Amino acid sequence: MCLQNIQAAVETRDMSAAECRAYFTIASQLGDYSNARRFLDRWENLAPNDTALAHQRIELEIMAENYSAALRMFDTALAHAPTDSWVLARRETVLDNLKHLIHSVPHETPSVVK
Repeated sequence: MCLQNIQAAVETRDMSAAECRAYFTIASQLGDYSNARRFLDRWENLAPNDTALAHQRIELEIMAENYSAALRMFDTALAHAPTDSWVLARRETVLDNLKHLIHSVPHETPSVVK
């Protein structure tokens, strides 16, 4: 039922930035990342100077496990604000998670074909 409500809300034409932000939060928590991106895009169109947008876009990519996109966004954010403590901390967390993921892959010795 919640996902149906999210889908219906995506189709709604008249929506404020605050409503887009609220629906973005709900959609992302439900794992509906496609619609979460749509709400985030609409939110950005309605309130392009909202400082929360960049952080929310990064968080969405982390939740969706799209780490390459998140890393590109970290680079962009740090180019504009090199001392942004939130970006630096989240970047470090993502890098640590990626290291853990890499080290969790079993290393197999290739079999020799004769």
